[in-house]
Amino acid sequence: MPTQFSHRSRLPLTLLLAALPWLAVAPARPADPFYAGLLESGARALARGDHAEAARHLRIACFGLLEEPPLLAEGLARLAVARIALGDADGFTDAARRLLEVEALFDGYSASELDAAERRAFEQALLDHLPAAELEASPTFAPRVAEREASRLAALPPRERRLELESGLARAPGDAALLLQLAELELADGRTRQAVDWLDRLLAAEPENAKARCLRGAATVDGNRCAEAVADLELCAAGTVGTEVAVARLDCLVKLRRWEGAAAVLAELPAATRAATRGARLATRVERETVRLAPRTDGEAVEVGTPPPAVGTTPAATPTAAAGSGLPEPGAADRTELEAVTGRLNAVPEATEIPALLARARALAERRPDWPEAQFLAAQLAYHATAWDEAVRFFERGGEPGDERPALLFYWAVALHESGRPQAAAVALERALPGIEPSEFVRGWAERIRHSADDGAP
Repeated sequence: MPTQFSHRSRLPLTLLLAALPWLAVAPARPADPFYAGLLESGARALARGDHAEAARHLRIACFGLLEEPPLLAEGLARLAVARIALGDADGFTDAARRLLEVEALFDGYSASELDAAERRAFEQALLDHLPAAELEASPTFAPRVAEREASRLAALPPRERRLELESGLARAPGDAALLLQLAELELADGRTRQAVDWLDRLLAAEPENAKARCLRGAATVDGNRCAEAVADLELCAAGTVGTEVAVARLDCLVKLRRWEGAAAVLAELPAATRAATRGARLATRVERETVRLAPRTDGEAVEVGTPPPAVGTTPAATPTAAAGSGLPEPGAADRTELEAVTGRLNAVPEATEIPALLARARALAERRPDWPEAQFLAAQLAYHATAWDEAVRFFERGGEPGDERPALLFYWAVALHESGRPQAAAVALERALPGIEPSEFVRGWAERIRHSADDGAP
């Protein structure tokens, strides 16, 4: 079978052929078994550390493999390693440069079947013994030079590293790798503004550079650029964002009221982070909001779980205020208090505000046990305070929410479950789910409640 050649070289083909008088250009044919055998013998000798025998066999093999670039590249790579092991610097340089030419013209090294260990040994020798400028001219080997330089710079003390990076950037103002390294260095030193300056400079030239955008998102997420930071962080590779940045991203999503995205980030946080002060506060807000929006029949989202338009008006499915109780209708003061506490609850208060709001709602509910809206408000706040038994008591005293109020039904289902009533919780849950957006939070609770109901245990 003829060998398939690429024409990736930046040099005219005739010049490369002139530079390679040892390279035959006759039609390709299968490698001569004699030379193929020498190639294998040389590889075995090299593997057992007999560098002299390896060099002897491989030198001859390379002359017989001129029409097979991948095999020729294998022989030259092994020959170069054997010669440098023997201290033959000139022999190494000759073999290495011949291989670079074969790679430039025919992709011979890329197409070869050298294993990973052989490639590492050869490339290490290249980096150690050939000038970097020669390797930087090769698309195949230039990245290895960049990797080594990055490792060298990373090992320097921060001040020296910054000076070298800035010096390199003065010579190559648009070098993306240098700009990224400077930004990483500034972030490590806590110099966020300087890091963002470098990243903005890079992104002005390469707006879709994912790593730069991820770094910029991490640098700006705790500032006043939330919308931009959230968009940038979406380009981060999985597992590359630390917990601190993830919490800051969650905070941004909450500020932007992007509840679906916030729920997804929250679900990925470790349990310990969710339990910490900032994580717990954000989790409370996200979990509350995931059941506040339900799709209308026309597809438009509307808030649920809040009193009807006329605050205090009772749904037809629930008992009316003071009906048959002999008590007067709620007065202006009670209605004003209901509106005030409801308004604060709808504004998504901090977790530290919940106990005080619950105390106000509880007082109103106890003062007006006949008023369903007062009971439901107290029940919601008891739910958010995880006072499950109290939440169930207020829900039941309110006459149970109607199906048109799915958020209240969901809160009731959770409270019933946590109060040890799994069967009743499952019934309330199934009534609630058709009207609630199926977020991760809702699905998690649904799974727990259904599992408990199936087991007949809380």
